[in-house]
Amino acid sequence: GTDEGVLVLVAVGDRAIRIEPGYGSEGYITDAKAHSIIRTVAAPHLGQGEWDDGISATMVALARLVATEKNVSLEDILSSGRRAMRPVAQREVSPIGGILIFLFILFLLFTPMGRAMLPWILLFSLGSSRRGFGGGGFGGGFGGGGFGGFGGGMSGGGGASGRF
Repeated sequence: GTDEGVLVLVAVGDRAIRIEPGYGSEGYITDAKAHSIIRTVAAPHLGQGEWDDGISATMVALARLVATEKNVSLEDILSSGRRAMRPVAQREVSPIGGILIFLFILFLLFTPMGRAMLPWILLFSLGSSRRGFGGGGFGGGFGGGGFGGFGGGMSGGGGASGRF
C-alpha cells in the first residue's frame, strides 16, 4: 500500500499532541500544515480541556487536507459532525461511544495485531500517568520506521508535535 494514513496522539497528562502522517500522505500533510493544525486548531481546545472538540476539530482539519488532495467533498460528513458537536443537552445521547470502546477492547484481546499492540498501549499509558517525573513523552522518539512492526503503516519521520 501507500500508507496514506495519519496518526494523531494526544498525551493528556503531558499536555502534548503529535500528528504523524504516513509515507503516502507526507506530500499533502506536510510538517508545516501539521504544526499549523496543532497550533491553531487543536491547542486552543485542548488547552481548555475541551478534549472532544479539540480532537474532532483536528480530525476535520486533517480530513480537509485529504479531501483537497483527493478532490472529494466532505460536506455530508462535516454537516453530521456539526450536529454531533452541539452541547449534549441539545442532542440525544447515543450508546455508540461505549460500543466502539467495547469493540476496541475486543480487538485488543482477540486479534493477533491487537495483542501485539496491547503492551505498547499499556506502556505509553503508564508512562504518561507519572506526573512530576521527567519531561514529556514526545521529545524525538518518533523517527523513521514508525509503527510498522505490527501491521500498521510506516512513517518517514515527518509530522509535528506541540504542547497545549
